[in-house]
Amino acid sequence: MPAVELVDPVGYSGVWTLVGTVMLLALAGWYVWLFWSTRKRPGEDEPASQARKRPASTMPPVSSDPWAAVRGIYIDRLDEIKARHKRGELDARGVHLEIRNVMREFTKVRTGIDAETFTAADAARVSLTAPLAKTLKNLSYPSFARASTAKPSHSLFRARRVIQEW
Repeated sequence: MPAVELVDPVGYSGVWTLVGTVMLLALAGWYVWLFWSTRKRPGEDEPASQARKRPASTMPPVSSDPWAAVRGIYIDRLDEIKARHKRGELDARGVHLEIRNVMREFTKVRTGIDAETFTAADAARVSLTAPLAKTLKNLSYPSFARASTAKPSHSLFRARRVIQEW
């Protein structure tokens, strides 16, 4: 087996040492310039600087109530039920059934709990749906009785109040 001739490693030129040193000095100089140029200067007030002042917002003010839009939708639905009752499309029983449907849908949107088949007792068992439980209990008799003395306008008012306060 022939012997392999070993060759000494080739050294790098001194220019590369100089390039590395210059790059390290440039990096250090950049950091010095960065901290020096962004420091707070004596006598400079933050609010007085117009360049750093935030522009006025062009967006409309945000409502503090995150459920305002949802409430508006379901209150409009209650108004639609009232209008249908006035036109004679719904009798008192139909109004109460529609209110129950709207309240269950509002509960689903508001809490994330599917309340489509909830009775008043079911809603009372779940702490998040307590306002629905009271409403369903008040609407149960007028919804299922053959004849009821409950006034649709009063039931609509109570349902509207629950939606506005919840």
